[in-house]
Amino acid sequence: MIRRWFLILSLPLLILGLCLLRSYRFERLETENTVGMAELRSALPDLPVGASWDEGKNGTILRVAAFPERPDITISFRLPVSAPVEALHIALEISSRNLVRGEREWEDGRVLLRWHSDAESEAFDIDPVASTRGSEVGKRASLVTEPSSGAGYPVLVIENLAASGELMVSGMELTPVRHRAAWHWLRWVLAGCWLAWLVAALSGFPRIPLPRRFAAALVWLAMGVHFAFPGPWERLSPMVIPYDLGEKPAEAPPASGGGASRPETKTPQGFVSEGAYGQITYHSGWIIRIRSQLKKQRHLLHVGFVVGVTCLFSCLLGLRRAAWLAGGLVVAMEGSQTGFGYGFDVDDFIDLISGAVGIALGGALFIKLCRWKFFSGWVALPLTQPASPSVADGAPDER
Repeated sequence: MIRRWFLILSLPLLILGLCLLRSYRFERLETENTVGMAELRSALPDLPVGASWDEGKNGTILRVAAFPERPDITISFRLPVSAPVEALHIALEISSRNLVRGEREWEDGRVLLRWHSDAESEAFDIDPVASTRGSEVGKRASLVTEPSSGAGYPVLVIENLAASGELMVSGMELTPVRHRAAWHWLRWVLAGCWLAWLVAALSGFPRIPLPRRFAAALVWLAMGVHFAFPGPWERLSPMVIPYDLGEKPAEAPPASGGGASRPETKTPQGFVSEGAYGQITYHSGWIIRIRSQLKKQRHLLHVGFVVGVTCLFSCLLGLRRAAWLAGGLVVAMEGSQTGFGYGFDVDDFIDLISGAVGIALGGALFIKLCRWKFFSGWVALPLTQPASPSVADGAPDER
């Protein structure tokens, strides 16, 4: 009973640890400036027809209207970093008014970030930041984007590729950041705590040898790292708790006499060009690439994955424990997506149903495989177990 209550009470603490660790992952660079809407406006005061600066309740707003007869335009801002940075934190608010999507899926109002390998290079990676269509008000985004090359020079890109309607961007803050030194070892500490929790949860089944319980916990943790936290997501969004980047550096007082001079305030470089970027190619990892390639078969792929997971855990622990572990992994995957701000819609609900179907099919497949003598020797427990002795005979009550 004590072990059960310990597991129940410690699970929320472990989940809270994930949220806090995610929030603590990055810190601002003291040598670089945070860029806001005022700095962007001063960098590009004159905008092409259809785009304009405006003042709202919360500060400066950039409005970009779409015109069918006008070629697509791109408004870009090269951010004023003195050296390549490893990541950029972006916080913004994006809205739309009667924004009608074009013929292709990606033809809407959107904000992108380009990463150049050096200040003069024309080669770049490009990451989606936020998009909007229809009439949305106050859609917020807070995320960190990283270049695939390890460090680079960031360029902010704003486009309205819709057939008609207006895009509005406000509340923008762009902050160069880096990984905190503590992140690299704290994540291993937290992973060790999760591994210990899983082994403790499985210790309620003493008939299963400890090496099998440890192997099952290790496999579950490895899958959770790849599919749930931190997961395969290209956008590095905070998990429920906003990013804590540390305090903004205080501005130095004006120089007087022989004192230190005031640090130079660097400003972005704004420019406008014709043409637009097409569909964004994912470059973050093989999981995202497979999902984008097999988008129409997403739920079928999900079922197949859960079938394999259920069979694997069944070989280590038996069918009943495997169903719990596989179900926990499915819930962790969907829960992390919601926590990272991807929302929960009909597709996610179908994913949960697909997970349940995968567990049932995996259990049925495991039962069939157990009828093979070659296979049954590798499973954790025989398919049919002898009745346990009664408690009155002195045997432990296994539950």
